[in-house]
Amino acid sequence: MKNEVKKRSLPGSAPYPRAPRKRPKIKKLNPSDKDRKKYHKSKRDLEICQRLLDAHPDIALMIEKEGRIIAGNRFLCNGLGCDLSDILNKNIFDFFPEEVAKKRKAAMENALSTGKSLFYRDCNNNRFFEHHITPLRDPQGDITCLAVFTRDITHHAHAEESVKLLSWKLMSTIEEERKKIACDLHDKCGQLVTVVSMGLHSLKEGLPEEMEGTKLLLANCIRLIAELGDKIRTISSGIHPDMIDNLGLAPAIEWYLETYFRNIAGIHYEFKTNCKDKNLGHGIDIALYRIIQESLNNVIRHARARNVLILLEAENRVVRLKIQDDGVGFTLEEALPFKKGEGVGMGLLSMRERAASIGGRLLIQTSPGKGTAVIVTLSVRKEGGDP
Repeated sequence: MKNEVKKRSLPGSAPYPRAPRKRPKIKKLNPSDKDRKKYHKSKRDLEICQRLLDAHPDIALMIEKEGRIIAGNRFLCNGLGCDLSDILNKNIFDFFPEEVAKKRKAAMENALSTGKSLFYRDCNNNRFFEHHITPLRDPQGDITCLAVFTRDITHHAHAEESVKLLSWKLMSTIEEERKKIACDLHDKCGQLVTVVSMGLHSLKEGLPEEMEGTKLLLANCIRLIAELGDKIRTISSGIHPDMIDNLGLAPAIEWYLETYFRNIAGIHYEFKTNCKDKNLGHGIDIALYRIIQESLNNVIRHARARNVLILLEAENRVVRLKIQDDGVGFTLEEALPFKKGEGVGMGLLSMRERAASIGGRLLIQTSPGKGTAVIVTLSVRKEGGDP
């Protein structure tokens, strides 16, 4: 009915049923073009990064600051014995023994703190590795992760040790021959000189007074033979100083400086040492002695120096030798044998070989007009054996 009055529900009575409200449909939001491009670019970057890692001939991986692996190549998987899916998002340091992990984590923290690439070597399970850690930065310049490249250099390390051992044996053989020659000069030749001198002296004393000219001639011969004996002893000591075997390295250096270097005109030398060990062992004494000899020969021949400092220090089983002059200096490229020609620069090469043969490291600090410093550093073993 047109005039029908709409009834209202009385209090307490059931309300008239109402039509259910329709909830608005929530539309799924599709990613915008910008988000899609960003997603595809990120995916493409990861694919490129993975291809680059796989193309590297050695172990290559990317880790976050705490060590979580975010990318790696097949050589990493082969080294760890896992698939890539099994190691992603795992901490790289969980795959190593505690001591190895501790050292490698310290190296990573060093690279993070300095923000510079780091190169170092270590050993794990009797194998030697060479590591190169490079911090990676975002467009704002903040370090986000690290790229780590690792090479197995076990074969090269063993070859280096073999070369060092061969060099040490060669140097030892040379020194033994020097020692033998020095003994022959001192004992056999020295004794013959003494016998001849005594014979001439007896002959001179037995001549009558009227043969004054012959006596004078014999006196001159006796004097020359005495000088010859001194020369033989000097040459013998130069070939192999017995003082090293009897008294130790420091007294032998002092004797050498007093005998050979003191009378060099225009050069003042100073020798300082706290080394109290009579014998450093393993051929270290004679190797350092020869390095000093070669360095001082270079000072005399090339440096045109006025002052030379020889410093020998031994502390906490670490020996450090330094020979420093205030001469004209040089560039290391000029001193290389293949740059300068035959024979030139062989002294530096000889010093490096001697230092390497005893497990030491030789460093040459020099530049034109600023003098030269030859520094040898090595650790002394507690027990005997080859270096």
